[in-house]
This record gives sequence, structure tokens and C-alpha cells, in this order.
Amino acid sequence: MIAKRILREGTSSFKRLSDYITDAKKSAREQVETEKRITGEETEIWERTVEYILDAAAGGERVGAIRISNCLTTEVDLAVLEILSTQNRNTRAKAERTYHMVVSFPPGETPADEQLHDIEDELVNAIGLGEHQRISALHTDTDHLHMHVAINQIHPQNLRRIEPYYDKLKLMEACERLEIKHDLIRTYHGETKAAKTDRRPEGRAEAMDAHGARPSMLGWIRREVRPALLSVLNDAGGWQDIHAAMAEYGLVLRRRGAGVVIAEMSDSRITVKASSVDRALGLQTLEKRFGSFISPNAEVINKAGKAKHTYGRAKVHRDKDLNQLFEEW
Repeated sequence: MIAKRILREGTSSFKRLSDYITDAKKSAREQVETEKRITGEETEIWERTVEYILDAAAGGERVGAIRISNCLTTEVDLAVLEILSTQNRNTRAKAERTYHMVVSFPPGETPADEQLHDIEDELVNAIGLGEHQRISALHTDTDHLHMHVAINQIHPQNLRRIEPYYDKLKLMEACERLEIKHDLIRTYHGETKAAKTDRRPEGRAEAMDAHGARPSMLGWIRREVRPALLSVLNDAGGWQDIHAAMAEYGLVLRRRGAGVVIAEMSDSRITVKASSVDRALGLQTLEKRFGSFISPNAEVINKAGKAKHTYGRAKVHRDKDLNQLFEEW
């Protein structure tokens, strides 16, 4: 899965972009009349709205589904009008007001509707535009499924224009998480932080991975445990489900200070911040979903003590390339 922003020179019209992604078809006269109503040359809101509804165009054959988010209406034409109205209320912003994002899937991959909705929501949240009005449409006219998302960069409440800085990196990292979460085909997303974890030292733990025969606990959890934790997190119903997933690897999640740490059940002297493994494991993120922190019960603790795959049993790198390099050195 690849998500990217489509940039245009100058400013673009949300109306034109919406027509493109929903495959709307209108006559030249209807386009002119619509533009006149949008720019305020006709001030009668009720008459303008009624005419706009009557002139609504059906989607074309290439559009599989259309979704409207954070608008007061579920009708495409009215949503466009609502978004344009929001944009026109901001009289100060001179830069682009519409963020155009395309999400592409490998040939043959067709996620379910619920997955597509979650993917769209997660990607938009990742770039800080989750509360903004948007229209998305699924296009099926190519050999690979792809989704267009037109997002209003003007916030519907405070009317401020939001520019998602470093959006490329945020989208790539979100794609990596979503591919694991929904068991999708893994795609190379460039030099994200996650991709660099096993190759470039970023601290004492990473330096230990790079230069020593013994992996750091943080590096081991990221490589061996993180994918399973994120997969469980997707369907977890409460704190004990998270603790049970940790217990499979002899680990326990404990409250410490303002956050939570991951420790070995057999040796609690070494701990790592849960959020350093993945942001989804941060205390605030978890409590937002499951409520106040709850310690593991006796059944989970007993299970952790019998785990077969633990950090204590991984004292030497199992990566063949790392072993070979270490022996040569």
C-alpha cells in the first residue's frame, strides 16, 4: 500500500477535484451556474441549494464507492457546497486549501470496506487532518485498486488553514503500521524510522545491536515481538489481552512514572519504554482505548513464566548476516 500527496501548481478548486474523484459529469451551463452560486452571485441559500440538488450528477462507472466525512450531509453535491462554504469563510489564507491524497494497493489486493474506512481514517489522522471535512472515492478503472481523498485544509470550527508538515514520512510510517494491522501485502516505503531500526544506531540500545553479539532488549522486541503486539492490538478488548500477548514472549507491561515500561518477567532490572517500541503502545494511547491501566492478572503472569520465546534465550544474534559480519570482524 502506498499513500502520497498529489501536488498542484498554484491553488486548486475543491469543486473540480471533487468532480474528478467522484467522476461527476455536468454540462458547461451547469458548471457555470454552479460556480456562480458558489461565489455568491446568487444569495438565496434555499434556492441555490434546491437547484444544486436537482442538478446533482451520478457517479461514473470507474467509481466503486464514495464516502463523506465530517460533513453535516451525506449527499456529495451538498457536501461540496458545505466544504466550499467553509473554505470561503477563511479570507486570509492565500495558499492551497485542498489536500489531495491517493492511496494505492498492489494488483489483486482488495481490502474490505471496513478496512478501507480504517485505512483512510488512520492516514488522515496521521497528517493531522482527522477533524477536517473530506470526500473520498474508490477508483476501479485500473489493474490496481486506488482511493482518492480530497481534504479541506480549513478547519471547520476554528477556520484555520492547516498545512501537514513532514506528511510524506508520516504517511509512509502509517502505511507500515496499517499493513501489519490489516495483514496486507508489505510494501517498501523508503527510509522510515522503522525501516532503519535494524541498520543504523540511534542510541545505546541500537548501538548494542549494531556492534555487539548480544541484541539489545529494545531491538529484540522491535524485531521479534512488535508485529505480534500490533496485530493483537487491532482486536484487543481490554488490558488483559495486551498482557497476554506480552506473556507469549515472557514480557510484562508495568506502570512506571507517567508511562508504561516493558520488562522481562524473569528479570525486571532491564526495561524499555513501551512507546519506544511503537507509539501505539504509549500509555495515553492505550488508556484512551481501554481505560485506566490495569495490571496483569495471575493467569497472565503464570503464562509469562512458561514462555518459550524470551529475550533471555536470545543472547546471540540469530540474523545470519549479522553473525557472519561479527565473525569476520
